[in-house]
Amino acid sequence: MCRTAIICASLLVVCFSLEVQGADLAKIDRTIGKLPAFTSEQPEYCLLVFGPDAAKRVWIVQDGGVLYVDRNGNGDLTEPDEKVAADPKSSRPDEAVFHFKAGDITDGSLIHKDLEIIRHKLDHLRHSRADVRAALERNPNFRACSLEIDVQMPNQRGAGIDGRVLQSANDWDYRGLLQFSARPEDAPIIHFGGSWTVTLAAREHPWHVGRSREVCLVVGTPGIGPGSTADVAYDKVIPSGLMPKLQVTFPPAANGESLVKSYDLKRRCCGVNLYGDVAVPEGVGTGKAKIEISLESWPGTVVASSQHEIEIAPPKSGPKLEPVSPRLVSKLEHEQPDETVVAIRFFPDGKRLIAGNYPGGIIHVWDVETGKRLATMHAGERPASYKYFALTPDWQTVFAWEEGRGTFEKFQRDGKTLHRAQYHGLVQSWNIDGTPLQTYQHTPPHGIRLLFLSPNGKYFFTSDEVPGEFETYRRRAWSLWDTATGECRQVFKGNAFSGPFSSDGRRIAISRNLADDDNHTASLAIFAVPEWKELCTIPFQSKLTHAYPSVFANDDKIVVGTVQNYDDPNDWHHFSAALKLWDATTGDEVLSIPADAKDEGFGWMKVSPDGKTIVATTFSRVKTAEGPNTRERLAVIDVERKTWKTIEVLQAGVVQDPVFHPSGKWVAVPTQIFPEGRVRDPSPDESPQPRIELVDLASLEVVETLVAPQGFINSMEFSPDGNTLATTAKGAVLLWDFHRAPGAAAPSLEKQLGQPMPIAGRTAGGEQFDSDKFRGKVVLVDFWATWCRACVAEMPHIKSIYADLHERGFEVVGISVDDEARIVAEFTKDQGIPWAMLGGNSMDGSGLQHPMALKYGIETLPATFVLGKDGKVAAINLRGRALRDKIEALLSESK
Repeated sequence: MCRTAIICASLLVVCFSLEVQGADLAKIDRTIGKLPAFTSEQPEYCLLVFGPDAAKRVWIVQDGGVLYVDRNGNGDLTEPDEKVAADPKSSRPDEAVFHFKAGDITDGSLIHKDLEIIRHKLDHLRHSRADVRAALERNPNFRACSLEIDVQMPNQRGAGIDGRVLQSANDWDYRGLLQFSARPEDAPIIHFGGSWTVTLAAREHPWHVGRSREVCLVVGTPGIGPGSTADVAYDKVIPSGLMPKLQVTFPPAANGESLVKSYDLKRRCCGVNLYGDVAVPEGVGTGKAKIEISLESWPGTVVASSQHEIEIAPPKSGPKLEPVSPRLVSKLEHEQPDETVVAIRFFPDGKRLIAGNYPGGIIHVWDVETGKRLATMHAGERPASYKYFALTPDWQTVFAWEEGRGTFEKFQRDGKTLHRAQYHGLVQSWNIDGTPLQTYQHTPPHGIRLLFLSPNGKYFFTSDEVPGEFETYRRRAWSLWDTATGECRQVFKGNAFSGPFSSDGRRIAISRNLADDDNHTASLAIFAVPEWKELCTIPFQSKLTHAYPSVFANDDKIVVGTVQNYDDPNDWHHFSAALKLWDATTGDEVLSIPADAKDEGFGWMKVSPDGKTIVATTFSRVKTAEGPNTRERLAVIDVERKTWKTIEVLQAGVVQDPVFHPSGKWVAVPTQIFPEGRVRDPSPDESPQPRIELVDLASLEVVETLVAPQGFINSMEFSPDGNTLATTAKGAVLLWDFHRAPGAAAPSLEKQLGQPMPIAGRTAGGEQFDSDKFRGKVVLVDFWATWCRACVAEMPHIKSIYADLHERGFEVVGISVDDEARIVAEFTKDQGIPWAMLGGNSMDGSGLQHPMALKYGIETLPATFVLGKDGKVAAINLRGRALRDKIEALLSESK
């Protein structure tokens, strides 16, 4: 979670004293003794102070492409060594984007190293942040400010140069945007090396009753003015076991009681952020909640607590729920119900399924029919990617990797600032039954960014971050591992983006970055595996290209990828894109499909089972004040004919990873619309239900749309026979029935006459229903609900038939479509109902959503089916005497 991705609003009231243990920043002298002759119309001022007492004052004044730094603090900004020119490599003067490397600040016997000031654009946040929008409306040339410096603190040791503590003020804090001032008397004051406080990282949206919020904190020294908190980088400073605490005093509830609740925030990210989730309980009052944030001290360090007030808003109504599509028939439950399930794979026989969860890193193997979990593997919390495990082609071995996030420290040598990195990444393997097999790790350990298992299962590649020293970009490489022996060799140095394997595992396509450039692509290349011989190279002329290969197609003769060309090396929001097909032997371009508009690109790609058709989703970064301006489409490419067509599948939202039906005749495309104003980590219960568009590839039409329960679909797969689609959801894998072709009408109840009617699920008490004991008997299957008056009225008659005919081989199976299993259990106990009662398995708690009701198209209640001794439906919706007569007749028949 990056700090610059935090969504802010203006509804937070913060109470915080500027008086910090003897350093009263409000009383600091702001006079400047002598100023240079400025060349710009409006120089901008900021005051830096250093040390516990803020005794050292350093004015910085930006004058266009020049920065004046009062290094010795004497107030004279005309001295020769205090004029700093913008770095020509990373500045863009025509856009007023500047990077100043201001060097060292001497503070008595202390030397603070590597002061850097960056002025950059935040225009891309115009539509997601009200404060950025307001700043740009006041001044179209508004530029954000960020500063960082390695502070020498006698009692602290961090990851900065020679053990200094890295502190930074980054764009904004809980009080707003950091902005330099046109006058010294209004300038922000940033305090480095002062006493520390644990506080909010940014302004908070109101918290809603009954909802969870992700809350982000920093340890730092608050200054004067919005955005002036000097954050502390936690590496080597804040002990890893320490977690900040929030104590929240919620507003009084209707009964006058005020709840006090504590939360531990257990996660860290991006060098400075300490964060975690806060769940607002049901039933608390609305209004101002009092928040106290604290962090346990450690030897030699005192971190002050901070107090805030945050608005508690009434429960937030989510989107209106729609009935889930009746194809949804059951689910496989993960042991962690609150996390999203990812990376679904069916076993070749279709009887088992494997998937993991994120960020928990727990992988399960399920029995699809019974829902039983057969094996569990723990791959490590917060894996680097949703697709964090791979399986060998014999389906006997699972490989998963732990990223081993690095720790970094700065140092200087020969006048250069360098970095030293250490990692602890590793790869683990298990037998498919969950038995650990082997651990793979570099010596010394590398960071594992990604893993790619060859289709033949003999090798895997890891994309690595290499420990050691670097100046600007981290050292990166690729390693090839032998899965049997564990032997490893480095096959590539530098940054590259991995692409696909050919179907036989003998070739792999990658994109290679330019030298000394961590972002832009020099070429695509195809290598032989395991020889790592370069077979083919596809160079790019522009130095502002980002390209990556995605799939092999047409019997591996074609490699497919995307190319995005940028106008500006530091602007990743504006580009021109094309989807391209290259000859996998010669590298010649076979086909180029341009995007429809500027800033629209191609995302997910899949190849049909016969390799002749490619589908690719599109995405757009065009945004307006009303939200994203998108027309998300699906491109369908005929590889042999070199032609393509597109179909629009979503007006505004996100199109996720599509999947081909095994027949290759149609494709399922998941789509998601996110809540207005949410650009990161939206909650499932705030989001509209996702949809799955079923696209017929012959007609290029959406022939059916499935409505899913609330959640996020980031992985889907069809069973090998194509009769079941598995999709991910919160805490579960959902299973959809596809015995009926897309677009075909659901069978009427009458069409089920003479057909088998298998029943599965769990009873209202939670036990697995055993259908075997009903074989060879006459069975009444009764769909009902406690709220259905006609159903309840029919119960005494069914009980009478059961009492009279049970000994002759008559059974009843009740299937309740009530939302709560507890209600069903209480009703059946009170009424003395003796037969099996299924319930408690509704997909989304919205009524007629029990898997069996969905499977058999039950739309009205009561609905009854009489099954003969052969298990086939003999009668539907009989009542009274007709029902008894039919059951007696079937009992009298021989098998």
